[in-house]
Amino acid sequence: MTFFKKPNRDFIAVFYWLALIFVLVSFGFYAYVIILVLLALDALHAFFLWLRARRWERTVTRDANGVLANAAPYTLEGDSGTAILFIHGFADTPETWQLLAPRIHELTHATCRVMRLPHISTPLRLQHRATLDRWLDAIRDEVARLRACHKKVFVVGHSLGGGLALLATRESCGALGERALPDGLILLAPLIRTPRKFGVPLDVPFWFADHLCVFTRVWPNPFPVVSKSADGRVYVRNHDRFIAFEIFRAMFKMTRRLVAHGAADEDVRPPILAFASMRDKVIDAPFTLRWLDGARIITTEEAGHLLQFDVGWEQRAEEIAAFISRA
Repeated sequence: MTFFKKPNRDFIAVFYWLALIFVLVSFGFYAYVIILVLLALDALHAFFLWLRARRWERTVTRDANGVLANAAPYTLEGDSGTAILFIHGFADTPETWQLLAPRIHELTHATCRVMRLPHISTPLRLQHRATLDRWLDAIRDEVARLRACHKKVFVVGHSLGGGLALLATRESCGALGERALPDGLILLAPLIRTPRKFGVPLDVPFWFADHLCVFTRVWPNPFPVVSKSADGRVYVRNHDRFIAFEIFRAMFKMTRRLVAHGAADEDVRPPILAFASMRDKVIDAPFTLRWLDGARIITTEEAGHLLQFDVGWEQRAEEIAAFISRA
């Protein structure tokens, strides 16, 4: 498990040393003691996370490549000439589509491909290799493989997966040709911008943690394993319990690029069907609705963030099937 920074920010390291020298010269011994205490607390925190992660690793099963047993990608073969690619959310697994993918497959007779994002659901030593570009390349490769043997290809993404689908499509417009683009996007609670806490975007505190923590390079997964829908149903989603900083970094890099790009014009983007909950606390739902202006958006007040599980998932499956049949 890696807890130390990788030497890829030399200019920041120089800034740290200059700042440290300035503090020591200006404030002397007490500043030196404070810095040592902070480093000690950081090291202690990293050590306890390491112990917890090792204990958790003993309770899970992984395949020969280190992937969680329930996280393998899979394909439901269809005969309609249409293919649908499903992309899971942050630190999630293909298991998140356990209800929606089979139901859409049944309604459309399409080939349903449920992918796993690279370095997700792997040990921490592999998670540290994750980058946004690797995720985008994996999505484009999956679309290209499906396009090679299907007349139409659609992409369904939840949360992070929805944001990645948008970014991969947005940055492919005019660069890779129309055949590299899907025929439609279906987005469930797409992550375009995280909600603000006390008026501050969540990527701001992460930036400080990422740049100031010397030893702590992982964080516990903020989402529970057991999820309960608004109507009382319970679903278990076994996923990574500890997340490398590289995963968070790639996610926030994606949101920054999406916000910077802005929504594409309707004539250069595929049709979009989006679902959003106004009770969602994981994404900035009002900003998402504005960003997706011009797309068909179905909102709800009953479900939460996990729209593929929560109240109304059956109706959402029917809406998706109808959208695919019309496109």
